[in-house]
Amino acid sequence: MANANDQYLIGRKYITGEEVPLNHKEANKWFHLAAENGHVDAQFQLGISYEKGRGVEQDLVKALNWYNRAAEQGSFAAKNNLLVCYATAGVELDQEIAKLRKAIEVRISIRQD
Repeated sequence: MANANDQYLIGRKYITGEEVPLNHKEANKWFHLAAENGHVDAQFQLGISYEKGRGVEQDLVKALNWYNRAAEQGSFAAKNNLLVCYATAGVELDQEIAKLRKAIEVRISIRQD
């Protein structure tokens, strides 16, 4: 069985298409093995994959989980991506709240007429 670093390096080959055909799904398989074995860069790569939906179904919760695990090990890039994800989610939430407020205002206006 390959160690975490070997697993990560195999994943890198698949994500870059170096010596093997480009295959995000296969890359994520190897990144997952390495990440579960504590490899910080593999955890970060899985965060990207889940955030962007590369080779996996897009899932912000899973992306945040992997970014958080990498950030806990000191990954500056993972910390940055966590902040970006939270900021983006906050902006989207603010936009949804604004839409709801507008809808409520319209309903109140209709009821008053």
